Amino acid sequence: MPMMHSKGYLEGVHGWFKESGPENDVVLSSRIRISRNIAGFPFPDKLVLQDEQKIQRLILEAFKAVDGEQNFNVLSIRDLSLVERQMLFEKKLISRDFLGKINKTVLINKENNESCMIHEQDHLRFGSLTGGLDLGTLYSHMSQLFHELEKYLDFAASLEFGYVNSFVKNAGTGMKASVMLHLPFLAKASLLDRAIQSSVIEGFSVKGFMGDEVNSLGDIYQISNEISLGLTEEKYIEQLRTITIALTEYERKAREQYLKSKRAECEDLFYRSYGLLKHCRLLSLKEAVKNLTDFRIGILLGWSDSTLEEINSLLVLLQKAHIQYVIDDETGTDSNNIDYVRSELAKTYLKLLQ
Repeated sequence: MPMMHSKGYLEGVHGWFKESGPENDVVLSSRIRISRNIAGFPFPDKLVLQDEQKIQRLILEAFKAVDGEQNFNVLSIRDLSLVERQMLFEKKLISRDFLGKINKTVLINKENNESCMIHEQDHLRFGSLTGGLDLGTLYSHMSQLFHELEKYLDFAASLEFGYVNSFVKNAGTGMKASVMLHLPFLAKASLLDRAIQSSVIEGFSVKGFMGDEVNSLGDIYQISNEISLGLTEEKYIEQLRTITIALTEYERKAREQYLKSKRAECEDLFYRSYGLLKHCRLLSLKEAVKNLTDFRIGILLGWSDSTLEEINSLLVLLQKAHIQYVIDDETGTDSNNIDYVRSELAKTYLKLLQ
């Protein structure tokens, strides 16, 4: 099963997942999303075509005025293949619902860490991601951007409810902030539920990575605000940061204790993942996530020269659509071929071939 240019492909792809950041031993990424609607128009699901086109034109003109076409590229979903759309979803640049909306448009910046979906659930849904815990920087940048956009766009708002959104829970600030954390040692010590209960306050939720609240692949969890009404953006971000720091400290203490009492088990976990990633010929996505996150533990403990950013990158770039792109396979029906290429990409990127 031949594979070509895998190294160049992985090194050539840019995105938030290659960025480092504060607390990155535990916090994989930070994300802030802001939703807005244009005053005087129905929500997207009630728009007639003429109004839909008018709103899109207003938004694109506003971004052009603010950005000067220097950073954002305008992509029509219709012009993208299904695999290209799925890749944007895997990078968290568009939502799953947006995949099938071929008459829609998305703006994506050249660094692949910011995007703006037009006519998803709201007229405008902007998201920004970065590595590590850096909510403050994200919010500062987005706040400045929307301050400039408001010079050209009249966002729907009320004195009582703040910014109007298609879902009541998104009204108010229209902002959703989230962080992705790797919490393996809390999970292994059976302390995860207790740590979450003592740290996560009302109004915030916990979701698993490619799983659910109970069964998360790779012990990766997302913490985010469920509602955006009642507090300021700064307060929601402050609360999320407090929650994240608390869970980060719990995880570090659990790691320290686990290493003292069960060092051999930690070593076994890492070297098993090392052996599988180095020698396997077929690697499913679930196996990839589990073994990459186990391998990540070895990086944290100084047992590998690989970097945390390389693991973060592979968690994105080894997903199905990215593999299909590498092998130029639109259908993805040959699962063995996809699993083979996934195993080779992991070996190549982690320098396990020698």
